[in-house]
Amino acid sequence: MERTEQLKNVKRIVIKIGSSSLTHNGRLNKRKINRLVHSIAVLMREDIHLVLVSSGAVSSGIGELQSMHRIKKTGYPTKISEKQAAASIGQSLLMHYYASSFRRYTIPVGQILLTENDFENREHYLNIRNTLCRLFDYGTIPIVNENDTVGITEILFGDNDTLAALVADMIQADILIVLTDIDGFYMNGELQYELHHITDEVEQAAGSTGSSMSRGGMMSKIAAAKQLAEHGTITVIANSNTPNVIQRILSGEVLGTYIHPSDESLSCRKRWLKAGAKSKGKIIIDAGAVTALCQKKKSLLPSGIISIEGSFETGMVVDITNQEGVRIGRGLVNYSSAEIERLRGKKTFDIEHILGYKRDDEIILRDNIIIFKEGV
Repeated sequence: MERTEQLKNVKRIVIKIGSSSLTHNGRLNKRKINRLVHSIAVLMREDIHLVLVSSGAVSSGIGELQSMHRIKKTGYPTKISEKQAAASIGQSLLMHYYASSFRRYTIPVGQILLTENDFENREHYLNIRNTLCRLFDYGTIPIVNENDTVGITEILFGDNDTLAALVADMIQADILIVLTDIDGFYMNGELQYELHHITDEVEQAAGSTGSSMSRGGMMSKIAAAKQLAEHGTITVIANSNTPNVIQRILSGEVLGTYIHPSDESLSCRKRWLKAGAKSKGKIIIDAGAVTALCQKKKSLLPSGIISIEGSFETGMVVDITNQEGVRIGRGLVNYSSAEIERLRGKKTFDIEHILGYKRDDEIILRDNIIIFKEGV
């Protein structure tokens, strides 16, 4: 499908903007922020739901500390505690300016600070998604950032690229637009205007370096795009300095690198299982159960379970592996590890006799299982 056809019915957008596109010499670049805000305001008038994932807290906090001579003007803090302290200062500066800029368009701003744990916990995940949907109803722009004062994932690794992908998954966005300080993804020195598949060669070419103020680099952007492509979401990586870049991308103009989605998409729950959930244990199954799950698309029954690893309760997420240790999938269990230990290898009709009760016939329902390709 051509990009113009894919973009025709876009209604939910996540825009991620990096530190290098928001700051200059450690200070907020207000001209760039105002330009971004104007583009977003135009889209919101068209009844488009939009989330802004914004970096810049750490770098602007460092700039503020340097301007007040609290820290040296040379170098970049290396300790996690120093970066977290800078983030706590920069976050308030960033949000204050966003709120002031959006107020000119009578658009309220909602701040949402997230950590990795919020995506792993199903209840937290649903609460956040409900909050975002309510903010959409209010005509508000949600501005998301990682809570750097308690979490260190963004500080160490992805410069919010991973966070943007998780948020796009959460709200089932049609497109993620990643705004950075280069024109897109380059391979062998040439800008790639379109990627239909993210191959091993593409991932190797992505590298892993970023600028001194932007730590994500191209590798984290390609990883985010790959995850979203598998879930049916478009990703575009483009230069934030390009005039009217957001509107021009959405009109179908060839700008930046356009990563096409897969033809197959997942339900919201399965998207969470694959991208946001963290496994609390492991269930090892026999060859017959592998065939039932991967080829026949069946639920997991107790008879196919050989053993379990870890301690988990009902409703938690566990990995499913074959006897060789290959991860087949992941799912939400209907029984605890203690219960499954007693039920493994047994028939469904034995459950009530063994436990004294029966919660379900299945250990994991088919609707609560995500199958990974390597297990098929």
